Amino acid sequence: MDAKEKVLATMKEAGQPLNAGKMKIHQIIFNPTGGTQRVSEILLFLLLTFFLAYIQTTEVKGQSSYFSYGASIMNGELYCGHQEDSAFAMHSVMKFPQALYVADYLHKKGLTLSDSVLVNKDSLDAETWSPMLSIFEGMRYFTFAELIEWSLKQSDNNACDLLFASCGQPDAVEKYIHTLGFKDIHVQLTEKEMKKNPHRAIENSATPKEMARLLEWFYLHRDDNKNISFIWDTMADCNTGQQRIAAVLPKDGKLIHKTGSGFPSSDGRQDRNDVGIVLLPDGSHLSIAIFLQKSKEEKGVAEVAEQCLMRIQADGFLRNMPSDLQMP
Repeated sequence: MDAKEKVLATMKEAGQPLNAGKMKIHQIIFNPTGGTQRVSEILLFLLLTFFLAYIQTTEVKGQSSYFSYGASIMNGELYCGHQEDSAFAMHSVMKFPQALYVADYLHKKGLTLSDSVLVNKDSLDAETWSPMLSIFEGMRYFTFAELIEWSLKQSDNNACDLLFASCGQPDAVEKYIHTLGFKDIHVQLTEKEMKKNPHRAIENSATPKEMARLLEWFYLHRDDNKNISFIWDTMADCNTGQQRIAAVLPKDGKLIHKTGSGFPSSDGRQDRNDVGIVLLPDGSHLSIAIFLQKSKEEKGVAEVAEQCLMRIQADGFLRNMPSDLQMP
């Protein structure tokens, strides 16, 4: 009898409908129905052998492609990762540490989110991803709050570069992030510079573990001041990447995140990233950072995220395994 048959047999013995075996992993773990907690424990135990081996592979198979990835997930003392100490290009994930720098810059300079900068549309790049271009002609003032919202919620490249021009260049952002203790995050290029030299995108890099650590810092400091709280609320309304981590959120879970996407290759492959904080229904949280390289499909991030959610639950389960399921 193989593992799948064992799972179905266990469910049948417990009176659980066999079609429940078609549930996704996160549905089984986070949404056990009444009276099935024991079944969930046994299901998880049987799946561990296969999952713990799978998460360590260097490639993940999607519907029609293979891609390499780095991932890190943290929850207090619980931690797991894959290639978590390798550097990956952040792409627009860079706008998250930039926003933290801007929050600090405004605070130190005595400026507020309501202060504004004058923007001339003719000075902006009309051939980059920039939804803000559609809302004005000529010149108009944008508040710092508006620029941060465009940059984080819509991943607007012009808004990002306006923040660089108004508050500090990439080296200033990197210096600030390093002073916080996150030295494996590097910011060297503006969006305009990355567009001009796509091969240099790796100069804006992070390791999955360091990004997860920065997310943990963000979680702990989210109420420090109005500027950081504003970034938190803005990332909670992020409009990009709905088929990434958001696609595998547990029921009633919430996501505070920032996505990033690389320049597509001739065969349609591109880097696809998503980093964020998952707020679970029980009040706990998970910090998760996923960086995919040369992926053909948007759902690749969701596949890795689902594995990570399974893994962190598995680690917690192993630490508190019922005695009758422990190996002699």
